[in-house]
Amino acid sequence: MPARRHVLALGAVVGLAAVSACQKPSPYVTVVAGKRSASAQAVCYAHRGSVNPTCGNEARAKVLPVQPGDRVGVSVDSSLLPGGWYVAAQQGRSRQITEPYFSFQVGDLRGGDMVLRVVDLDRGQRPKGFWLFRLREQ
Repeated sequence: MPARRHVLALGAVVGLAAVSACQKPSPYVTVVAGKRSASAQAVCYAHRGSVNPTCGNEARAKVLPVQPGDRVGVSVDSSLLPGGWYVAAQQGRSRQITEPYFSFQVGDLRGGDMVLRVVDLDRGQRPKGFWLFRLREQ
């Protein structure tokens, strides 16, 4: 009987270690253009603290086909609202947003594409997470 208790105790310890090693997933962000959409988890996310502003490999960006003049909508999880968030593309960025939805109109990408970066801010206005999308002209 004592050997069985040792096995059960060891199993409980291993089970607790496995559960504590799991990382909470980052929130999803969805980008919509026309009848198409793309959703993604953050490429970099800190549930506590902040992340390096240069993190995020653009090769991991979700691709969304667009046409000049399309209205692009960005929908975020409510967990991004307390510190605010913004959208950055090319050399510009939006105002700080505290609602779960933001939209803008795509200009002429001249047959190319544009990387769209969604940035979550903590209450101290430091970057907490990044989501990457590539808007590709059809």
